[in-house]
Amino acid sequence: MRIVDARSTSVVAAILRASHQVLDQEPKIFDDPLAVGFVDGSSEEEIRRDRRLLGDPMFRAARCLITYRSRYVEEQLREAVARGVGQYVLVGAGFDTFAYRQPEWARGLRVIEVDHPDLQAVKHDLLQRRNIEVPDNVAYCPADLEVDGLEAGLTAGPFDPRTPAFFSWLGVTVYLRRQAVEATLRYIGTLPSPSGIAFTFNLPRQSLQGLDRDFHDFGRRVGAQRGEPCITFHEAAPLRRWLEAQGFSEVYHLEPEVADQRYCAGRTDGLRVPRMQQLMVATV
Repeated sequence: MRIVDARSTSVVAAILRASHQVLDQEPKIFDDPLAVGFVDGSSEEEIRRDRRLLGDPMFRAARCLITYRSRYVEEQLREAVARGVGQYVLVGAGFDTFAYRQPEWARGLRVIEVDHPDLQAVKHDLLQRRNIEVPDNVAYCPADLEVDGLEAGLTAGPFDPRTPAFFSWLGVTVYLRRQAVEATLRYIGTLPSPSGIAFTFNLPRQSLQGLDRDFHDFGRRVGAQRGEPCITFHEAAPLRRWLEAQGFSEVYHLEPEVADQRYCAGRTDGLRVPRMQQLMVATV
């Protein structure tokens, strides 16, 4: 199977980011001026004629998930930069566009995108086709976390382990074996303070009800169909205790109710934060 095609979860995530720009009310949860038209299938015309994107509650929930998590991570990154972080590493960067729409406060960062080499090749091609310039502070690190591990992948690239770094790891842990997830988090815990990470984790089915359980089942079904099975799930409390035991100085779980109040209060477009995937932030 090809690593990247039109059915890839990374492509689907990019289309969902674009569809938020087109379909949902102002103010947007997350503004991404590069999202519309970035990947094939994400033009405004294609989005408006896709009835699933228009009306399916599962896709509405997915749009909210994809957008609020990106916004939250970039808010956390800005705070990390203020604390002295000098590198931003997007683990499983997919078709994230931060590197190409950097705000002024990020210009002093080294931005490193880590992903499978096949996906990175597709992204480079898209950037060229869209005439999007790659800033001088952006670098790429091809790696397969299941095979290479994050430390080995970064060591072979431009990452400086002596400089505090902030990591974004969105929508990835559910597809990796637990050992690979834990190895990645342990490695980040060895980096100099105030390094940190914001990452998503998926809850097991028995912890969910209603639409969230349906969303969980839908995600597992779609992942299996795309050759990207969902295999690792976490409960929030044990995961937090594990991170604290690894020596992280601060661990924060963004509960869905808090996120919903923060990003969706007053919205009339039906966007609500789902429970099936959640965010954790850990600081060295």
